[in-house]
Amino acid sequence: MIDKNFQTALDKVHAEEKLKSDTYSFLRSKIENGTSRPVFSLKKLAVIAASLVLAFFSAGISYNLYFTASAYVDIDVNPSIELTVNQFGKVIAISAYNDESTALINEVNIRHSSIDHAVEELVTTMADKNYLSKNGLLSLTVQTPKGDDSRLISQLKTTVDAILQARELNAEADVFAVTEEIKETSDKCHLSPAKYLAILDLQNVDPTATLENCKSDSISEIKERTRSHCGTDEADDDENSATDHDGCGHH
Repeated sequence: MIDKNFQTALDKVHAEEKLKSDTYSFLRSKIENGTSRPVFSLKKLAVIAASLVLAFFSAGISYNLYFTASAYVDIDVNPSIELTVNQFGKVIAISAYNDESTALINEVNIRHSSIDHAVEELVTTMADKNYLSKNGLLSLTVQTPKGDDSRLISQLKTTVDAILQARELNAEADVFAVTEEIKETSDKCHLSPAKYLAILDLQNVDPTATLENCKSDSISEIKERTRSHCGTDEADDDENSATDHDGCGHH
């Protein structure tokens, strides 16, 4: 096996046949006689092995840190999209709440991009497809396990407002934080937090509204239904009106 390996290696060297033959003979004699010095001492091998272990260990930690969720950003116009963000501000996962969302995220390449770039790409694409002109309300919710969401909310608000202004769109951007409980509950209902809260608000004034029959509506449509019921309730007696308006005040 040794002869074959060395001969194969030397065959790849473009040299004179005599030089190749002499080199082969020399190396063979050294190996057979056991006189060749090891390329690496045991100490050097131990250092290399330790370095490799450390490198693999560090890579494992970096991998886990990178793919650990630090925040959830949900964008809802209908389509509704969830972005999972790591502590470095990179998008590590994208989820669609409905078929329109699936079609939209297939058109953009935002995985592993910054959250600013991801939101800009998504909102711009939504604008190009006239979702914003049709619905008039863009809702973004932020949920962070540590509750440090104020900087991210301000950052996203600035990004979205700049897009709406540049496109001269008569649309409103609502960016706010939600609790972990709201996020978990809305996920179980397969709704964005913003739409989930909008439906709860509607249910306060319209008991016939359900999560299921409002799921396909845009947030703008849901809120318009809520305003319509609030306007009707104003014609009722003061006690009922006061009760209903408490419900309409829910975010």
